[in-house]
Amino acid sequence: MIVVVGGCGIGLSFRVREFVGAGQTITASSCTQISGGKSVNHAVGLRRLGHEVALVSAVGADDFGAVVRRTLDDPGTGQRHVRPVDSSTPILRAPQVADSGENSIIVNPGALDLVDGGFIAESAGTIREAACLVVSLEIPAAGARRALEIARAAGVLTILNPSPTPDRGAAHGLLSLADVLVVNENEALELASTEPAADRAGHQLAQAYGSRVVVTRGAAGAFVCSDDQTQLVAGVTATNVVDTSGAGDAFLCGLTAGLLAGLDLRAAAGMGCTAGALIVGGMGFVEAVDRWDDDPELARIRPRDATT
Repeated sequence: MIVVVGGCGIGLSFRVREFVGAGQTITASSCTQISGGKSVNHAVGLRRLGHEVALVSAVGADDFGAVVRRTLDDPGTGQRHVRPVDSSTPILRAPQVADSGENSIIVNPGALDLVDGGFIAESAGTIREAACLVVSLEIPAAGARRALEIARAAGVLTILNPSPTPDRGAAHGLLSLADVLVVNENEALELASTEPAADRAGHQLAQAYGSRVVVTRGAAGAFVCSDDQTQLVAGVTATNVVDTSGAGDAFLCGLTAGLLAGLDLRAAAGMGCTAGALIVGGMGFVEAVDRWDDDPELARIRPRDATT
C-alpha cells in the first residue's frame, strides 16, 4: 500500500490565449471544473498504475467536498482518511492554461490548513503499515513533517515533493526526512539558493540532506542526483500537448511505481517521463489518466496482480 498525504480539491481551469498580466482583463475560451489537488492526482495516478492507495487529507463539508470524494470512489483508492471539515472549504485550484499548453496555478488552501500534526497523527497506524509514503506541501509544514517522521521511524520509503516550496525555516526539517526528493527546476534553484544551474542545485540538495534528488525538467527530462554524481534522464516527446498542469504529478506517479517495481532511481525517473508525456495530451489529470492504460512501458511497472 502507498499512503499519500497532501492536498485535494476542485480545480477551475481557465483556457486562455496567453497568461493575464498585471492590471489586465482577458476572456477565457473555456472554463472547466476538474477534480484535483496534487495528492488527489498522486492517489488516482498510483491507483491507475495498480497500487492500493490511502489518501490522508481534508475537504470541506460542502458540495465541492462531495465532488472530490466521488472522484476517490474506488475500492483501491482509500478515502477513509479524507475527512470533511465543517469550518472550512476545500482547496480551490485556478489554473490558467495557455494555448501552448503551459500553465500557472493559484491555490487557496481552505480546509487543508487544518491538516496539521494532530490531524496526521490520527492516521499514524496506516502510515506505519505502508510500503511507501508520498507527501506534497499543499498542507501545513507541521502536518507534512509529522507524516514523514512517522514513516521514517517505521522504515517506510519516503518521497517528498516540496511544492509549494516551503520557507527556509521549514525546509531543513522536511527535506532531511525524505529518502527521495522530487523537485522541478525552479524549486531546486529556490531550495539550493546558491547554485545558478538546476543540475548543480540538485547535487547540492543531495549533499545537504542525504537524500536522492530528482530534478524534473518538463519535456527535457530530469536530473537524478546523489551526493557523488548527477545523471541525465532523457525526456519523452509528447505526441500532443493540451495541458501541462498535471505533468509533474504524473512524473511522480511513474517514478514511485518504478521504485516499488524494483527499478533504480534513474530508470524509475524514465518511467516518470513517460507518464508525464502521456498525461499532457488531455485536459486535467484525473480526466486524462486513462491514457496510461495501454502504454507498454508503464505496463512493466504495474504489480503482477494489479487491477484498475
